[in-house]
Amino acid sequence: MKQVRKWMQLITVIAAVIVMGLNAQAAVKINKKSAVLIKGQKIVLKVTGTDKKVKWSSTKPAVAAVSSRGTVKGFAKGSAVIRAKVGKKIFRCKVKVETPKLNRTKGIFTAGYKYKLKLKGTTQKVKWKSSDRSIVAVSKTGSIRGKKAGKATVTATVLKKTYKCRVTIEQPNISVESLSINKGDTYELEMNGTVRKAKWWSENDSIATVDEGVVTAVGVGSTRIIAQVGNTYTYPCNVNVSNPVRSVYLNRSAITLTEGDSYTLSASYSPSDAEGDKTVYWSSSDESVAKVGSSGKVTAIKAGTAWITARIGSQSASCSVTVRQYEPNLKDYYARVISYLKTKGKTNSSGEHFIDESETVSGRKITYSVLYSGTAHKLSLTMTSTSDSAKTGMTMIADVLETPYVDPTFTIVYTSTNSGFQSKARIEASEYTGEDNVEFELVKVQKMTPTDSTVQRMSNSELKKAFEGWAALLGGKIGVPIQNLGFYSYSGAAA
Repeated sequence: MKQVRKWMQLITVIAAVIVMGLNAQAAVKINKKSAVLIKGQKIVLKVTGTDKKVKWSSTKPAVAAVSSRGTVKGFAKGSAVIRAKVGKKIFRCKVKVETPKLNRTKGIFTAGYKYKLKLKGTTQKVKWKSSDRSIVAVSKTGSIRGKKAGKATVTATVLKKTYKCRVTIEQPNISVESLSINKGDTYELEMNGTVRKAKWWSENDSIATVDEGVVTAVGVGSTRIIAQVGNTYTYPCNVNVSNPVRSVYLNRSAITLTEGDSYTLSASYSPSDAEGDKTVYWSSSDESVAKVGSSGKVTAIKAGTAWITARIGSQSASCSVTVRQYEPNLKDYYARVISYLKTKGKTNSSGEHFIDESETVSGRKITYSVLYSGTAHKLSLTMTSTSDSAKTGMTMIADVLETPYVDPTFTIVYTSTNSGFQSKARIEASEYTGEDNVEFELVKVQKMTPTDSTVQRMSNSELKKAFEGWAALLGGKIGVPIQNLGFYSYSGAAA
């Protein structure tokens, strides 16, 4: 019985050893039967369940090589089988080597624009991430969208290997969205907020052309200049081309006039083919000095300076006008006297125009007259003196028609009825001083012949008296001092 129990125990031990051996042999295995590597990555393969030496090999070492310790490294895209030989037993691991590549590693995009990033060359799951989601957002499938201007990096991760795309987001804008320009002018448009080169074109080249952003106006009208950045977004500028008057010119830049004179200015403009209202509007900076009419005629009013301006549209040109004070000449003064006589004087039976004034001195009635004969065109100054016992007359005549208005010459005739003689003299107006220095000639004697000294004394005395009356009459009624009739040296009254 004891013998039987020993055999039973022996059998049990042997069975356990056999089972353990069988179990140990079944536990020998390789830790991976398949694997995916990215080029350059490594994995470690192991055979477990044995203490025996493992011999490693690769069917394609150029794709995936394995070291003597089971370290596998991917070298090229493709597939290889890694074999582990333990004794006569061979364990296999199929290795696939991938070489992923991003379709873009950098890019410039416009805010709002969407772009699909792709990690090609892998079948594994890719994880996407943005370094700054406020600038660039990226979806789980790699679709990116620019949100605002800036820079960010989008990273694709597969099998712990990262691939990066540096992204720049721009917010381009055109420098001018609406432009008014004159025909023939140019204007340079710019695209701001971008480093990319814009593509430019005009919707109507007959109105405006564009070259690298430089707009040239060639015809009147409206069109749009388009700038395109990238392949999607366009930025228009509305262009309106006109052809107004751009410059105004006057035929004179400065003139000098005398009070009462006039001069007609003429205005021109450029370009000659200007369109729109080309009416010339004239104005004076001081109408008390110079006035201007709608035709450009400038009239000098009084001494001073004024600017005459011609305006066409928004353009203008000016001419300086200097007005000098009018200085009447002899002809003007004689004309003033004659005009006064003709318009305000009396008319005698001979049709002569005159003014006169009388006074009584020591019983003598003295009458001074200024008379104009239109028929003979003569200006006469007369004085008659009458009393109960005597009558005298003094007549001074200027031939206005023949007088050159430089230095008038007067013929003077003195008649004295009570003394019975008549004397005559010719004087140049500028030489008469009012003194007793006029040389009279005796021309008629009715009684006893007077001495020469008597003729000179009486004639000059009456002439002096006559000049005082004529000066008062001319100055008082007509407003012309007798000196202004050429008697510049006369020292008597100037009233």
